[in-house]
Amino acid sequence: MLAGVCIDHAGGHANTFLILGAIAGVPLAVFLTTRVHFPLHVSLKKPGEAPGGWGLLREKQLLHVYLAATSNNAVWSISSFMIPLYGVEIGLSATAIGTLMGALALGAVAIRLCLPTLARHVHPWPIVLAAQFLLGLSFTVMPFATSFAALVPVVVFVGFGVGVGGPMSTALLYEVSPPGKTAEVAGLRMTGANIAQTAIPAGLGALGAALGVSGIFWGVAALLFGECWWNRDNRHARKT
Repeated sequence: MLAGVCIDHAGGHANTFLILGAIAGVPLAVFLTTRVHFPLHVSLKKPGEAPGGWGLLREKQLLHVYLAATSNNAVWSISSFMIPLYGVEIGLSATAIGTLMGALALGAVAIRLCLPTLARHVHPWPIVLAAQFLLGLSFTVMPFATSFAALVPVVVFVGFGVGVGGPMSTALLYEVSPPGKTAEVAGLRMTGANIAQTAIPAGLGALGAALGVSGIFWGVAALLFGECWWNRDNRHARKT
């Protein structure tokens, strides 16, 4: 939202980059002026222990959860990249586009406030699947929302979906991690997330030129619905 307002009212894109760069410099200033201590690494690997790393993907349960977690990160990247492009395509101002992205973030924050209560009563798998189905539905209808007012509820629902998917997929990873492999499991998840965040915008730029924004939205929806189907056996998971 701040970026959109700055583009429209603070002198354009160049000044907006300067403002955002100054904001990003605040953590660096805090780091340089504060004594920050990082814990030393302690190896817990036992003799004869099975290797981790990419070999963890041979675990079927972990593979399912990794794909769910990676798709959630992919949807974040797709939303951050494609929704502004779609806003430009339908003639929205930078302020309106920034407000849409703010609404998406608000949806993610709002649903996460409800997650502790929900997670105490429901297993993470049904929650993750419901979030993916909601995201698929949102991307299906998004090309039909051709005004700011119509897009706001759609992007809020996208925020609900990505806001739920991240924490719940992480909870699933911890639940199915092999003993002593929790840190490696979490690290591999972040590797997948970074790959998705790097590769997806570049790939979507090429696909957008060929298929248009609507084609990308519907393609993402189809993949999300397909993932829901692939993980359908987990929809009845219960808390133990």
